Amino acid sequence: MCEVKPLTAVGCVSVLAPVFFCYGLKGLGHDPEVLLQERPPEVAVGTSMIEHAIQEVFGYEPLSPENALAIVPGVEIERCPPGGATLVAALISNDLNHYV
Repeated sequence: MCEVKPLTAVGCVSVLAPVFFCYGLKGLGHDPEVLLQERPPEVAVGTSMIEHAIQEVFGYEPLSPENALAIVPGVEIERCPPGGATLVAALISNDLNHYV
């Protein structure tokens, strides 16, 4: 029998810029699969609610997955491969699983 892993919608805000990023998690515990590029339909309602709340409360703008995952040249961040720091890692976190 195949175990069904629950899907969770997550939203993160930056303390450095007025932006946020929403994504999905598949699974529970300390090592869920982070779904940064794809948002499964099962988390669409959750991410939509989170996005609306962040925009309403903070007035922040969302980062698209394309922009969030863009490499920032010349930026080095702990736990990111050399030359592989992304905008979301620089503005929000370089370890999106860390606080889960």
